[in-house]
Formats: sequence, structure tokens, C-alpha cells
Amino acid sequence: MQGFPMDNTEFDEIFDPTRDKGIHLFPGSTMPLPQKVERARVDYIIATEDPGQAGALRTAMLNKKDQALIDGDLLLPSVPLVVENFTYEARLPRVNGKLLLSGASGRRVRKRLLWGDRAGEQDRMTVAQLTEAISRPNAVIPTAQQPREMLEKLPFVIEMKNATNFYHFTSETLIYFSLYRKFALTGPIHIITADPKPPSAFVVESIRLFYPELLDRVSFRNKEIAYNRAIIPFNLQHYFSHLRDLASPPRETKFVSGDYPEPQYENMKAIAWGARDEALYLHRVGAVEIPSETPIRKRIYVGRKSGKSRNIVGEDELIARLETLGFKTLYFEDYTPLEQAQIMQGVDIMISGHGAGFTNMLYAKKGATLIEISHLQTARHRFGDFHMHAGVSGARHIHFFADHDFDTTDGLPNMHKDGHVGIYLSENALDRLEGLIMSLIQRGAFLKQKLAIDALEAAGDYAGIIATIEGDPRFLYAYSDVAVCAAQAYEKLGNPQQAARHCRIAQFVSPFRSKLFRNVVLSLIAAGDHVGAKAEMKRFRAFAPGISRNFESENATLLAALSDL
Repeated sequence: MQGFPMDNTEFDEIFDPTRDKGIHLFPGSTMPLPQKVERARVDYIIATEDPGQAGALRTAMLNKKDQALIDGDLLLPSVPLVVENFTYEARLPRVNGKLLLSGASGRRVRKRLLWGDRAGEQDRMTVAQLTEAISRPNAVIPTAQQPREMLEKLPFVIEMKNATNFYHFTSETLIYFSLYRKFALTGPIHIITADPKPPSAFVVESIRLFYPELLDRVSFRNKEIAYNRAIIPFNLQHYFSHLRDLASPPRETKFVSGDYPEPQYENMKAIAWGARDEALYLHRVGAVEIPSETPIRKRIYVGRKSGKSRNIVGEDELIARLETLGFKTLYFEDYTPLEQAQIMQGVDIMISGHGAGFTNMLYAKKGATLIEISHLQTARHRFGDFHMHAGVSGARHIHFFADHDFDTTDGLPNMHKDGHVGIYLSENALDRLEGLIMSLIQRGAFLKQKLAIDALEAAGDYAGIIATIEGDPRFLYAYSDVAVCAAQAYEKLGNPQQAARHCRIAQFVSPFRSKLFRNVVLSLIAAGDHVGAKAEMKRFRAFAPGISRNFESENATLLAALSDL
């Protein structure tokens, strides 16, 4: 293959696993071709007060849906691969001097290529060459012919990208111990890293708790990493993730910066979101089989003791509300990695701010709901990190997008300059989150309320509708139709102020139902609140420019009074 630019000066070649020499399948393993599996259950709720950010979030979510590789997800089998002349230098693995797209380094190879190729020419060539390599008819990796009892004694080499990050270690390193166990390997286990610092305590503790029989075989290496022969965990994810070229020009907006090579890199991330490593399943199975003495907690809110930069403004009120709904607040820092896994096995609902704790979704029971509170910055830079964990466990993963604890007047916080900023939960966002939880834990009560509203509406008893809804107003923020019914009832009773208020609630619950903007504006005008109506028209234009123009044209006379304010 032709060389590719690295850091603008260095040139390297990508290893072709089905053509280049130096790798063999371990006896008993087969060509790790991907399989189609059921898609992870991932939903999102937009609860930001900023119309621009709400629009950007909706666009981002629709784009991510459009980029789905197939109607489902890809399961990528991992196999033990016997490698020759294997080196690890500058955080990149090589076989016979060529870059092997494997492990935690696989994505970084493509990213570094892009930084040296801003025009995209070499990237398109990479896509074409790797597409040809991976789709070549009858492409196979040969099986090692040496006796198994000799090969199983070779060092088993696992890359560790980050020795201090729970997400990266668990998802990219720890899971491969399951492969060592599955194939009954007997050699030493070498965890290789470019990080000169000793690993965090949780790293060794995780190995001891999940794989106690293997701990005495483990050593950590960060210098002169080279092997004549070794075994590594391997799958084809990072080769398949190069197959589609979505290199469209970056669109410069307040919330989308063009100074980062996202157009090409988005391709790679999109496929990664819909792919999961089979080793995740193997690790999960082993973990849930470990006897547990950890108390079962059905509903939990997971706080964060460390990471003050990712604070949640409004957390105290959120916790107070959650406690009335039967939630217990805990901190994963107070529990061992195994205890965290066992807590998740009993949880029905978990709520937390974005963070590595969602790695534990890997151990959640099927049907559990995990609500991740975040914002647009997280959606742009971290969306999809935990989708593979949701897919493996069968849990439902809900992204709850609120606001930034940051002044976004001039645009989003820069991840490199400002860091990953905290979350701001407005009063509306708190109400919306509480409404969401009510929809999960009080589904029967809501259906009962809905039947009562339908009967009262048929009877024309609008006062009864109001009394029924206000009996438990939390459902107003669970389903927009409840708030719409309340608004209509107030309108019938001649109370345009309350009609407008409930239209606004419905609008916050379903921010892209343009009819609700129309209803709010008209209700505010009927109530004599022209200042409020003008402000609402400004929001209407931001959310739905085309529809708002039609509305203004059709109601020009009625809206004329607003132009004088």
C-alpha cells in the first residue's frame, strides 16, 4: 500500500490483515467477520432553554440516525491473533513495521492521518484501499500451524490507552481478559501503555475482582515494547470503520466549528456507534456469574465526588425531587468496580450526569433505563461512547440534553480550551426530567388519568379536566398531550393566561411541534401580553423559520401590534 502522512512529516503504511504477512489466527478461532445484531435502544430528550442549541441538537441526532451503517448494529468477534515482529511505539502498534488498526490505537491512526491531510485526498485514498482490502472475495487470515500447546504460552499483549480512566480501561483493556480465559491461554499477560505513570489502583483492583486467577500473570510495560512473537486480541472494527467517506464541507455556525477534521472522522465515529465488541459480552457474562452480596437498589442517582469542572447546577433540587420518587443517591467512588457492576444488575432506573460511570451500563439488566444528563458539547464530542454497553446489556439509554453551565452567547465551550463544562438544569429541565421519570414509574396512573380526561372532554366538563390534571401536575411534563388538553380546557373556560402557560409547557416537552408556538402566541395576545407574544415569536422564528413566516403572513393584522414594541 502507498504511504500516508503522519503529523505532516512522517510516512507509514497501513497493515492489510488479509494480504500482508505476519499475523495468524490462534488455533480454534475463525475469521472475525461482523454479524448483524439488534440495535441498541437509544433515545434522547431535548430540554435546553436555548432555541439555537435545541435546533443544533435535533439536527445532530437526526444526522447520527442517518449515518447508521445498517438497520441494526454490528457485532464484531474478537479473536486471539498470533503476531510476528510486533512493536508498540508512540502509542501505535505495528506488525513488520506497518500500522495495525487494532485495539485502542485503531481510531487514533485515522485521526492522525486526517490531521496531516486537511484536503481529504489521502483520506479518500485510505477509504478506497481499505474498502478493497476488507471486501476482497475470499479474504482470510491464515491459521497458525504450530502446536496449540506451544502457542498458548506466548505473551498475551493488551493495549491500555489510559491508566487513569475507568471507561477506557474497562472497555478497551479489561474485557480482553475474557478472551484469554475463553481460549485457555497460559502465557504471561502484558499490559502495554505509553503512559509512564503507574496505573490507578482501580486497574489492578478490577483485574483482581473480575479475573482473580489471572492477576499473578499480569505485568505492565511502557518501555522498549517489542516482541518477536506474541498474541494480541483483534477484531476488524477499525477496518470496517473506514468504509464510508462522508467528507462533506464543514458548515460554519455558532455551534459547529470548521477547524476540526470532523467531516471525515464522523464517518469513523458513526460506524463505531453502531458496533460492539464480542469481548464485551464475554466479560459481562463472567461478571454477572460472580456471586453478589451487594444490596439491591431499584432506583439510583449517581453523584460525582470528583471532577468539580463537571458540576450540575440544580443538582440539590434534583436529588430532593428524586428522593420523593424512591431514589437513593450514591457515589460509585465509594464502591469497588465489582460492587458497581453488582449494583447495576439490580437497578431499574439510574440517573447521572455524563461520565465514566455509565461504563457500568455494561452490567445492567435487560430492560433497565439509564438516563444520562448532558448538553450540546457532550453531544458533539462524546455522543455514542456508551451505546455499545447499552447494546450488550439490553438496557435503554436516554440522553437528556439540558444547558451548559457556561456563557454560550458567543458559541459553545471549546473542549480543548474550556474543558468539558458542567450542566445547568433550569426549572423547566427539572420539571421535564421529573415528568420523564413519572412516565417510567407511574405508567398505570398516567393511563388512568388519560382515560378520565377523555371522558371529561366528551362530557364537556373542562373544569373537571383541569382538576384531574392538576391532581398530579407532574404528568404535564411527561407527555405534551396532557399539557395541550389543559391549555384547551383553560381556553374554553376563558383563561388565556393559563392557556398560554400550559401551551408553553407542552412546547418545552415537545419543542419541535410548531403548532404549539402558534397557540402560545395567540393565547398571549388574547391575554393582552404583547411583550410575551413578541418574545414567543422570536423563539418561533428560531425554531421553525419557514412555518413562522407563513404564520406571520396569515395573521399579519393580529400581529401588527407586536411590531410597535
